[in-house]
This record gives sequence, C-alpha cells and structure tokens, in this order.
Amino acid sequence: TYVNIVSNNSNSVYAKTGDIVTLTMSYDEDIIFTESFIESNAAINTSLGGEQFKAEYILSGNEPEGVLDFIINATDYMGNSGSYGSTTDGSQITYDKTLPQLTNVNVASNNADIAWAKVGDTIMISFVSNEEILIPTVSILNQVSIVSNLQNNNYVAVYAPNSSDIEGEVNFEIQFSDLAGNEGTPITASTNNTKVIFDKTPPADFTVGLLTPTGGNQVDGMWNST
Repeated sequence: TYVNIVSNNSNSVYAKTGDIVTLTMSYDEDIIFTESFIESNAAINTSLGGEQFKAEYILSGNEPEGVLDFIINATDYMGNSGSYGSTTDGSQITYDKTLPQLTNVNVASNNADIAWAKVGDTIMISFVSNEEILIPTVSILNQVSIVSNLQNNNYVAVYAPNSSDIEGEVNFEIQFSDLAGNEGTPITASTNNTKVIFDKTPPADFTVGLLTPTGGNQVDGMWNST
C-alpha cells in the first residue's frame, strides 16, 4: 500500500557512492516473506512491525548512474506472491558517482591593466562547471570571496583587496561539489594562464636635478637648442 525510496545523502533525492538507499514499504495483509533488490543487488530487509518493512542498500560504485531501479518481491501466508517496482509517492533517487569538473577558469581585475590590482580594485575569478553544482566556496588572497551563479553553470567570484592583504601573485582556491555531494578536485590555477599581481605599495618619491644649459641663447625657465 506504500512504497518510498530515500537516501541518507544531505540531498535525499540524490545519492553518491557509499550512501545508504532505503526502501520503506507497507502491506495490507500479513506477509510471510519479502525481499528487495536495488539495481539487481540484494538489500537488507528489516521488519518494522505492523506489516511495515524497510530495505537498506549501500551503493558500491558498480551500479549504473541515473535513477535507481528496484524490485520488491513479497509472499503472503497463502502463498500468493507479488512484485513491485515503483513507489507510491513518486519518490526516486538519482545516483551520481562522477566527480564534477571546472573549465574556463579565468583570473582578472577591473584595473586598467587586468593583470594587476591595487587596493580598491576588484579581483574576479570566473569559471564554468560541467554539471550543476552547489554554490562553491572560493578564497582569494586567503579571504572568502562573494560567489554568484550567472546561470547555465557559469560562476564568478569577486574580492576587493585591502591594505592588509599580501602583495604578489594573487592566490585562490575553488572548492566545489555536485548535487549528490561528490567533491571536485580543488582548483588553484587558471586554465588559460591568466593571473593577477596585487601591488599595494605606491612608487617612491623622486626628485629632479637642476637643468643647466650651456652655450647658445640662455633664457631662464626655457629650453634652448643646446
């Protein structure tokens, strides 16, 4: 009378390798036997009392990606058997075992020379993911940046450096994971060799020596031909 499927993933409609998938079911009469299979793999069935059961299975990584298939077989005390392969509440689990990846990682600033940045400028890191991901965490100059989703898996992280930041080539790190919680390899360099140098030190003051003309028509405050 009731079939539900859920995972212990933080996003319960997704699952990654190592997650536990749980089928919960209720029958309208006494059952003498029930067994469950998820992607043809036997799950561990447990009676919850009152003709309610659960079946748990840990994803090993050998299962195909996508919406998980299952089958429940049951037999009542009179020997009547039945099989069920769909939920009654529309629940389903999407299995994702592939790590997400980032492409087109670009570093620039809004300075007149985009390869340099000074105090008050904005440093921007743009990137594209190959699948839908959770909002990533991006540090720039070891500081947390503001990340925006520009749609279609395009993201940009921005940070305005200040006088307490360390000068030199701007370091950054992008940490990200997909909707199933698969964590991508952290990114610490651009994919197109772009970089930004942070410079917060004004150039040193300098002085100009005297200009002494020799020969020709000497006129104070003006250059002459010699």
